[in-house]
This record gives sequence, C-alpha cells and structure tokens, in this order.
Amino acid sequence: MIVLFEREEPEGRTWDQWSADVTSGGAALVVVTPVEVAHGSLVDAIGMPAPVDGGPPIGYAVVDSSRQVRYATIDPQYLKNAFEVDVISGAVE
Repeated sequence: MIVLFEREEPEGRTWDQWSADVTSGGAALVVVTPVEVAHGSLVDAIGMPAPVDGGPPIGYAVVDSSRQVRYATIDPQYLKNAFEVDVISGAVE
C-alpha cells in the first residue's frame, strides 16, 4: 500500500498518470490530506519526517501486507518520481 500525504487533493492529468503508474503493479493507493480527521494520527503512526517549512508533509509511505511501514519520505516532487515509488512498492509484499 502507498500512503500519499498531500496538502490538498491532487488532480489533473499528471496526477492521473502518476497514480496509474504507481498502482500498475497492484499496490493500493490512499491519499491523505490535512482536512482528513486522521491526518495527524497517520503522520505520527507512520513516522513521516517533518518538512522544513513546518507545514504538513508532502510525500509518501510504503506499507507492507503486515501493516509495517517499510519506507517513508518527504517528496514534494513525487509526481516526477512515479518509477521510484513503483519500484519501492513492488519490492514490498
């Protein structure tokens, strides 16, 4: 599972392509924004790093089938890194 943290709901053509690319191997994708009630709890539970600007994180975490966080990173440029996200999530069962 890929848990994407974003400051607002992503949209547009680039987003559509990114989400299709990262889920092509069968990974589930969950988008969490600060308006979600559980946002702060999920940030803490996953252990997302704090952004230097002090705002909510923009990045993603990869969680395995045992609900263990395998990778969590701040990545404001995630839309340019679909291949990286797909490789990481594909290596996790």
